[in-house]
Parts: sequence; structure tokens; C-alpha cells
Amino acid sequence: MSGKPKAYDAARAEAKRYPGERLVLILFFVFMLAPLAANLLGLEFFTDNFEKRTKATFPPFNLQDKNIYRFPTRFNEYFNDHFGLRDVMIRGYVTLKKDVMHATQINKVILGEGKWLYFKYETPDGDPIATYMGTNLMTGRELRLYTKVLNSWNDWMKEKGVPMLLMIPPDKESIYPEYLPPQVKKVRDYNRTDQILDALKKDTTFPVVNPCPALLEHKKEPLFLHTDTHWTSLGAFFGYQQFMKTAATMLPQWNLRIPERDDFKWTLVPYPSGDLGRMLMNFDPKLDRNLAFEPKPIAKREGPKPKLLFFGDSFSWGLMPYLKLQFEVHRIALEDAVYKTTFEDVLPSSFLESFKPDLFMFEVVERNAHILKTIGVEQ
Repeated sequence: MSGKPKAYDAARAEAKRYPGERLVLILFFVFMLAPLAANLLGLEFFTDNFEKRTKATFPPFNLQDKNIYRFPTRFNEYFNDHFGLRDVMIRGYVTLKKDVMHATQINKVILGEGKWLYFKYETPDGDPIATYMGTNLMTGRELRLYTKVLNSWNDWMKEKGVPMLLMIPPDKESIYPEYLPPQVKKVRDYNRTDQILDALKKDTTFPVVNPCPALLEHKKEPLFLHTDTHWTSLGAFFGYQQFMKTAATMLPQWNLRIPERDDFKWTLVPYPSGDLGRMLMNFDPKLDRNLAFEPKPIAKREGPKPKLLFFGDSFSWGLMPYLKLQFEVHRIALEDAVYKTTFEDVLPSSFLESFKPDLFMFEVVERNAHILKTIGVEQ
């Protein structure tokens, strides 16, 4: 008689019935340990920034730092962004939702009709979908602070003899809402952008350039990219044209010429998958076309140029090649100014005295227009 219990014999018999269980167990441990191994070996399979944001960096550890209490949170953010095989897992998740489950939204991307992609932010602030739907209205206090801050900027620049203007390029949703999924519907027609424009018209004196009406007139042309949040070079041109109409009235001594479309030679060229397309793992990289342009001699200003100083976001990159044709331009990234507590912190007088701008501008896309209330003001 065997000294082994019957339970042992039963377990062996069960194991023989399911020989694949050992393989499953091995695979389970492999998958569990693979991220740690990738971390330790420093393996990265995808290096493109498909999430449309900057990953957290390793936080410094200094016991003398008064913000040392934030180290655990910052380290957690770093670990989450650099978790082993993280990008591989995200890509697998995106592929599953897009190609198998046929989802209409994947993370921050909404899949519209006709392969149009739209950006969806996690919070109402900065979310173009919430702005389009009219669900992220500003409070009266926020609007008063908004106009107060910009009026203060205008007064400060006036003291230095520099006129100021504000430019608000539209979101893609404002120009091509018809391609949004059916479930994305306006809650109200009056949205945050309307609030801001009305408040600026009522309580400020500096000019505001709103290219949206001009773009709507040309919306049958390629003004925005299918796979990107940004406008095409043609869309940026119409924005530039509206800017120049305002700048010409503000700087009559420079006799600025209003640009015409025929001032350029336009060529349709392929455009690789844009920022939204990359978030969906290079969604249809052959889909988009942009318009390359070559300025004719009439588009360029000869001789001295007025100096333009401005804070701009990513939409300003489309404007820059045009602006440089008639201005000497100095651009400062808008994000470098947010939450700085004084005008001097944001824009030192010493720089203004050395550059001597003829015109000062804020440029901020519609979905982020609200952040101007945070620039040069202690929160």
C-alpha cells in the first residue's frame, strides 16, 4: 500500500488531464515579470510621443527642498509614465478598441465620420468638445478676472509705447462639426468662446482677431487636418490674413500690405499621420494632405520690418512662416508664461528695451483661451 495520500494521486491525475496548465503558469510569470525586466534593461520599443504630452521626468531627491513632500507623488507620476512595456500595452489596447470593438472614442481621441479625428481632453478646461457643446462655461468671476488681466497687460504695454492685440484661432470642432459622432451634440449654442469674445468686446479696448468667420467662409477647402488638431497651412494663411488686416490699422506708419492668396504658389503634398493619428498608432498615415506654399516676391516686405513680439501656442507655428515675411518676429512659448505672478516675471522690461517691439500679441487657440487669466497674476 502506498504511503501517499489519495489527494496526491488525484492531483497527479488531474495534472495529466490538463498538461497545458504548466505552460499557462510559465506564461503567466513571464508576462508578470516582463515589464520589470524591460524596466531594468531600459528597453523601449516605441519612442514617438503618441500621447500628445510630455512624460514625467525622474524627480530630484533633496532633503533641503521645501517641496520634498511632493516627491512621492512626482515619483509615482514618473513610474506610471515609464512602466516597463507601457507603450506596448497601450498600443495593444488601442488596437483592440479600434479594430475589434470599433469604439468611437479611444483615450483622448474621438473617431468622427469620414476618418476625421477630434481631440477630447480629460477635464472641461482645455477640452474642445466641451467648448463646442457649451458645457464648460466660465463663471462671472472668471470672466471679470480674464478681462482684468488682459486690460492690465494692455495698460503695461501702453506705458512702453507698444500696442497690443489678441488672436484666438478656432478649434477644428468649430469649423467642421458635421463630422463629429452623432452623440456629440450641442447642449447650448452659446459657449465659452462666445462668453470670452463678448466680455472682451464689452470691457476691453485692444483689438481681438477672431479668424473663425473667415475660415467658415472657406470651409470647403482643406483648412484642418483629418488626423491632427491643427490647421493646415491654408487655414493658417486665412488666420494670417485676418491678423494683417488688424495689424495694418494699428501700425499705419508701416504701410503694411494685406496678403492675398495669389501672393503664394500652392502645392498639395502628403502629410504623415498627425498628433491625433499618432495617438491611435499612426492612424491611416496616407490619409492627410497639406498645402505647401512658396511666397512670390509681392508677399515679402522689402527693407526694414516692424518688430512683432508675441506669446503663442502650437497654432502659432503655422503662422510663423507668414509672419516672418513682413515682420521681424520673436515668439515666446505661451506655456512659459502661465502662472507666473508678475509681468516682469513673464516678460522682463530689459528684454522689451533691447528688442523694442512695434506690436505685442497673445495668440491662443480657442480651447485654451481661458488660460490667459493666469498669466502675470498670483493665483
